[in-house]
Amino acid sequence: MNETLTIIVADDNACMSDFINHIIENDNRFEFIGSAKDEKDEIELINTLKPSIVITDLKKGNRWTGIDIIKEIQDNNDEVPIFFVISASTYSYYEKLRELKVKYFLNKPFNKEQVQDVLDRIYNDVFPKQIIELEENKQIRTNENNFFNKLRRVLKNRIGH
Repeated sequence: MNETLTIIVADDNACMSDFINHIIENDNRFEFIGSAKDEKDEIELINTLKPSIVITDLKKGNRWTGIDIIKEIQDNNDEVPIFFVISASTYSYYEKLRELKVKYFLNKPFNKEQVQDVLDRIYNDVFPKQIIELEENKQIRTNENNFFNKLRRVLKNRIGH
């Protein structure tokens, strides 16, 4: 099974996008598949390329925010990618991010290690190392959510849907 996650980076700051792209390209668990500079490109890329992860900035100019993008995608797609949000003011959006079930974010400024840490967390949540455990009393315990999500991905990949 291919355990590579595809990523789109959407930030209007070219330096920030390049910085994140460099981190992604040096990690074989992830594949960079596109970048967007504005909300129209971002929505179109997400709908067309169906990435596993979207790294997006909350500030998108005067009309749209990252929150608007997330709502738009969640409202209009069955399979919603994981959103990893970056912003200078994530804390002011925290409640809204929680409502939208966004659990990965970083405040600017950040460094390579912090980005890598969030990507590691995402990868380990999607592809847990251990989904079945043998307890002391020899009972088998599963992390049901991770187990069934992984099983669904395996089946989906095998049948091509």
